[in-house]
Parts: sequence; structure tokens; C-alpha cells
Amino acid sequence: MYDIVEGQSSELSCKVGYVRDYCHSNSKQENSDLTNLAQQAISELLDDCNECPNVCLFEPGAYCEFFDRVD
Repeated sequence: MYDIVEGQSSELSCKVGYVRDYCHSNSKQENSDLTNLAQQAISELLDDCNECPNVCLFEPGAYCEFFDRVD
């Protein structure tokens, strides 16, 4: 993710094999659907990272309201 935000890579991928390894009873179509949803979620998260004022991606120990909220 860091490489994408920094412009060093163009994409991050989620492969069907990873889903298949953990979801043994799924059909091929279910695994493909899950993979596509994961890819979409990764893309949306990266879009948010580019606009976010926090520095958690670059400074992992820094406080971030999005991840460190306590209800």
C-alpha cells in the first residue's frame, strides 16, 4: 500500500488462490466475487489514504482518529 501511495507501484492485488486457501467450501464464482470485492475495497482504502491528513501509513506509531478511536 505504501508503494502505491508513493507512486512506486500501480496496483495491489488480491489473488483467488488466497481466498480459496481459507474458504474451502466456496464455489469458484464465490471466490472470484470475494476477490473482486477485496480488490475494490483496497482501491477505495488507498483513495482515502491519499486524502487523509493523518500520517499512519508513513509513521505507524502515530495517532490516527480513523484507527485509534475508542468508544
